Amino acid sequence: MDSRTHPRAGIAISAAFVRAGAVGGAEQSLYATIEGLDRTVDAGLPIDVFAGDPLPPDACDLTHPSRVRRRALPKHPRNRFLLDTIALHRARERAAILFPNYFTPPGVSRSKIVTVINDLQYLHYPEHFSWRKRMWLRAAHELTLRRADATVAISEYVRSDILRAYGTRHAPRVHVIPWPIRWTAFDQPAQPPGQLIQWLGDHPFVLSVAAHYRHKNLETLVRAFARAARQRPELRLVLVGQRADRLIGAVQARPIGALIQELGLEDRVFVTGYIGERVIGWLYRRATLFAFPSVFEGMGRPPVEALGMGLPVLTTRCTAMPEMTRGLAVFVDDPHDVEEMASGILRILTSRADFVPAPADVARIRHDFSPEVLGGRFRDLLLS
Repeated sequence: MDSRTHPRAGIAISAAFVRAGAVGGAEQSLYATIEGLDRTVDAGLPIDVFAGDPLPPDACDLTHPSRVRRRALPKHPRNRFLLDTIALHRARERAAILFPNYFTPPGVSRSKIVTVINDLQYLHYPEHFSWRKRMWLRAAHELTLRRADATVAISEYVRSDILRAYGTRHAPRVHVIPWPIRWTAFDQPAQPPGQLIQWLGDHPFVLSVAAHYRHKNLETLVRAFARAARQRPELRLVLVGQRADRLIGAVQARPIGALIQELGLEDRVFVTGYIGERVIGWLYRRATLFAFPSVFEGMGRPPVEALGMGLPVLTTRCTAMPEMTRGLAVFVDDPHDVEEMASGILRILTSRADFVPAPADVARIRHDFSPEVLGGRFRDLLLS
């Protein structure tokens, strides 16, 4: 820790963006990072989490729960600019503060500021955002690159995108740290809804985990499943993730239920909505294969999770997916080609053993994306 931050100590984290179940994988990424910092930061240092809502009781498996303290932010108004600014002000006693969701608030602070930029999707798919959101994201990114002491990109892909869009002069202060994954949450025993257990029975099933944003490309997966199921009538599809009408800050996607009805798949496709990580872990352990048809990801947590749970994975070559899946996935070249995706599903079903990741690969994924390893990298950046 340098003289600028001495004698203040500890870390602050802004969770102002969190709305339980309504912000996609960013929420679970935050909880895994809190858990990783708790395990790697000196036990004598406090960790303050600034949040408007209480965090779910099982959000983190803490080693030192007494030193991880929620600091309440106002619940209203729901204004990120205001709430993150309040967090910045209230964290002045901490050596460093982490802003995990794009935005660095203006203001004077003696704390080291580290901000995460998850992706630049608004530049690649502007139609997925309102004009107001596009303007806010550009301003947030540019302010972060000027204001933060360090910026975290969650993949090499995102770092390259940032430097291409905003200039290579920022390169020395843009660091790559993927989000960690809470493997312990997936490994915990869980009891899913009885309706889901009864519906699945002994059927093989394709699992997909994705909030229903437009870029997740779930329509292509449902159409591909319909084609594959003509040859494999016993096959089922389970779609896990918050529905489009319950997500915050997104241009609404077509409700996937309408397509399921149109294709006559009501008895073949189960849409769970948002469910907890323990139940998702239950599904990972029982699925036949995992499919992730997304066209844009800053990181792509679910395919990594699936590989770490020993599942064969079918995904796209888009953006960060090849980087994050370490060559262990089966790829489709055209993410919108229904026939190619259906063929990929059938290929894995036909010789599944050929595509199950080896135990050594599973262990490597779990290690490399663990809260301890990546939490330690966040710690080093925050407290250096």
